[in-house]
Amino acid sequence: MSIVNRVIAAIIAVAAMAAAAGVVVVAAAFAIYSLLRDRFGPAGAAAIIAAGFAAALALGALVMFSKSKPATASKRASTAERPAAMMDKIVALLTERPIIAAAAAAAAGLLAWRNPTLVATILKAADLMPQSKAPRR
Repeated sequence: MSIVNRVIAAIIAVAAMAAAAGVVVVAAAFAIYSLLRDRFGPAGAAAIIAAGFAAALALGALVMFSKSKPATASKRASTAERPAAMMDKIVALLTERPIIAAAAAAAAGLLAWRNPTLVATILKAADLMPQSKAPRR
């Protein structure tokens, strides 16, 4: 068997395993939904399933981010020595603490979803959103 055939076979095997994993996840979600539907109603059961999967994703992200390497002391010292602009400080914080960055992004998204007029006002105040040229009546 040539190397090309082995690579193609490996790709096919990985794709088949991914498809099987997807089927298992959907089947498990439907089974749990069926168990919870009578007690909590359709909307409540769907919300519980969604919350469970969100918690599983958050746990997976926590495990993945906990295995990343922390910044070295020399990097921290060089960053502290030079005067950094506000954006440099924010970028450094986001790279050192990705979980906090993800939580802040989720909070900002929730804020934008719940109150879009506030976000529009902030963007207008920061001069990031073009002003309307239409005359007021």
